Order: sequence, then C-alpha cells, then structure tokens
Amino acid sequence: MHNRFALLRRLPTRLAVLLPLLAVLTLSGCAGNTLLGEVAVSASEYAPTEIAAPLTISYEIGREALVDIYVLDEAGQRYTLRENQLREASPDPYVLRFDGTVPTDDPVVLRRLLPPGSYQVVVAAQRQCQWHRR
Repeated sequence: MHNRFALLRRLPTRLAVLLPLLAVLTLSGCAGNTLLGEVAVSASEYAPTEIAAPLTISYEIGREALVDIYVLDEAGQRYTLRENQLREASPDPYVLRFDGTVPTDDPVVLRRLLPPGSYQVVVAAQRQCQWHRR
C-alpha cells in the first residue's frame, strides 16, 4: 500500500466570527482518483449580520465517499454542518452554503448563530480503506 502525506494549507475566513479553512492531511491508500480534491472558501471574512449572501465552502470528490464538514472554534468545540453524507465522484465541486448558523439539539431552537471569533472549517472524506481531511 502506497501512502502519500501532503498539503497543509490555510485559507483565512473571518466570520466576524472567522473561519480559516484548514487543509490538514491527505493519505492515499487505495488505487484510483483522489478521494478529496481541492477545498475552497468563498471569502476570507464573513459577517452574517452584514452580508445577505452565505459563505460558500466548495470541495471536490474524486471517488464515492462519506463526507463530514464541521467548524472548530478556538477552544476546539466542534459544530457539525454535515456528517457522514454520501457523495458520489463528480467532475464539478460540491458546494455548501454556510450562513453562520449551526444546528442545535434543542427541539424549539433548531439553529443558532455562531458568536464572533476565529474558527476553522474542516472538510473530511472517508472511505473504507482511507481517511482524508482538508
């Protein structure tokens, strides 16, 4: 099995509240196309109360994968946006529109706005034989 370790990249994004996109790790263990390709964020700063358009997080999937997308605050608290979402290989990138809110466990208040601060956006793709995170 051939393993390839590559890519540590940050795309800063401020969400009056800030979202630096963190490309952490790429491991290849199976033959075929890259599981998780390029990941991009539409802006380096995002203030949901000041901008009507959502922030877009785009990512490329080269092979069928389960995708997680989450936001980490400075204390390491994880806010899940997508979890174990099946994505087919596609020549076009997938796009998640992020409005600065995250799901809650409250049956009445379904979403809440993240408070101002610095955040990291993580896009991770999993397949049985490998794990990719960007």
